[in-house]
Amino acid sequence: LAVIPLHAFAAERIEEAKASTQHRAISFSLEGDSSLTVIMEPSALKDVVRGLIRNAVENTPDEGMIHVTFVKKEHKAFLKIQDSGVGITEENKARIFEGLFHTKETDLYGSRNPYDFSAGGKGMDLLLAKIYGQRFGFDVLLESRRCIHIPADKDSCPGRISLCPHCRDVRDCAAAGGSAFVVVIPVATTIKGGML
Repeated sequence: LAVIPLHAFAAERIEEAKASTQHRAISFSLEGDSSLTVIMEPSALKDVVRGLIRNAVENTPDEGMIHVTFVKKEHKAFLKIQDSGVGITEENKARIFEGLFHTKETDLYGSRNPYDFSAGGKGMDLLLAKIYGQRFGFDVLLESRRCIHIPADKDSCPGRISLCPHCRDVRDCAAAGGSAFVVVIPVATTIKGGML
């Protein structure tokens, strides 16, 4: 376990994502208290947040935005990765953390390259988040609303906001749907009997 300053940690994950998304037109923002720290296994938290950011990018059309925010409430830190993406249907929300679960038909995926829009995957990042959460004592919550313009899994987004007949800009797209995964981490004040 280690003390992790969330602002620096999240900024590093965003920079990693930017390096992998140079072929995409995605914007990132980071907001939160720069003094907030958590005690966590660094590699586990890194894998989880990296996977959630990749998931957000793969579900957000070009010209979209990924917001990473964190805040402390009572004795917990809430690290949120929010996208202006296509969102998840009600039927799929209950199964999203199962792993080996596709939210749409495999043959409808646009590519299989990580960070591409609609890249698809087997849900392993979300299953890993669940397993790490159980192992290291944090929760991963989902807030999602399927885009009102493409309500079913078989419906598709054009992959770029300016190509969407329903949206003029990122605000319209974000208002139509999107997802947020929230990592809820207990903020400990002691470690192995000693005060921090």
